[in-house]
Amino acid sequence: MSSNTPRFFAPDEYAEFTEDLQHRSRLPENRRWPYFVLVTNQQVRGCGGYAQIKDGTATLVWGMVDSSEHGQGLGRELLRYRLWHMPPSIHSVEIDTTPASFGFYRRFGFDAYQQEPDGYGPGLDKVLARLKR
Repeated sequence: MSSNTPRFFAPDEYAEFTEDLQHRSRLPENRRWPYFVLVTNQQVRGCGGYAQIKDGTATLVWGMVDSSEHGQGLGRELLRYRLWHMPPSIHSVEIDTTPASFGFYRRFGFDAYQQEPDGYGPGLDKVLARLKR
């Protein structure tokens, strides 16, 4: 996450990221959300997951690729894997992200439906987007 801060993540989000991953492991087995770590050459290159938030809808959670790996196709493969892994009952996928990374998601069919100025903190807007499957 640190290589993507502050362009894609606000500095104070690291604590939330860590807490979410720790909390995830304390949930009952049937309530856990899948989270994947992308490793090549014994190095963590990226990570991301999803959570079902209501019937038929999931949200992508904490997706990122080390900034030194941007443009190599790892983010594309990680996103495709997360979408492939979702059960067929998921027909809508949501994400909240920054304008800097929304262009990536737009290429996969996500449509923005709201933007919140300073949604993540001063100077870091939040974009809410959705993909219909």
